[in-house]
Amino acid sequence: VASSPSGQIVVLNAVGHLWKKVGSAAPVRLTQDNADFEYQPSFSADGKKLLYTTWSDRTQSSIRELDLQNGATRTLNKEPGFYYQPRYSPNGQYLVYIKAGGSSLTGSLNSNDDGIYITPSNAWTPTKIADGGEPQFSPDSKRVQYLSGGGLSKKVMSVGIHGDKPREILSLKYVDSVQLSPDGKHIAFTELYNAYVAPLPAYGG
Repeated sequence: VASSPSGQIVVLNAVGHLWKKVGSAAPVRLTQDNADFEYQPSFSADGKKLLYTTWSDRTQSSIRELDLQNGATRTLNKEPGFYYQPRYSPNGQYLVYIKAGGSSLTGSLNSNDDGIYITPSNAWTPTKIADGGEPQFSPDSKRVQYLSGGGLSKKVMSVGIHGDKPREILSLKYVDSVQLSPDGKHIAFTELYNAYVAPLPAYGG
């Protein structure tokens, strides 16, 4: 589920497609694309655009950008692969996403060079900045917070958009997912089927 910055629109995934719900009205299809499955919606900070991912067994995954004002859609990635969790920076100048490996179900074609990538939003020139998941920009658009590690214990890390040395922010156990608040002062996470909110330290600890 993704909420617009105004709080008036909700976009959600159900039965393989994205749906838009405004107020108390019934949900309606966001696009008319019946060739691909649609996932992982994310609004721009001004609420005018939406990023999402698609999947097709024929063409694999893609990152799409939907202009909510005129309905135009464009595919951002230039090569096939496994793309997940795209997000805009708050200033709209960049987007971050994950390039992942395949699986026994999907196969491993085009699954090299996995990691967290950043690219200008107006030109697809991706650069890898870290390894991990759940990438999200800081409020000033200068850093990316992400979840790192495997097994039971994971860490919330922070790295500059130009790929400087990552710093540790939080150490969590049994965590499944993390989400930053828009002001960057709090973090929400799920742990053992419960949801929590905690203050986010700016410099670790």
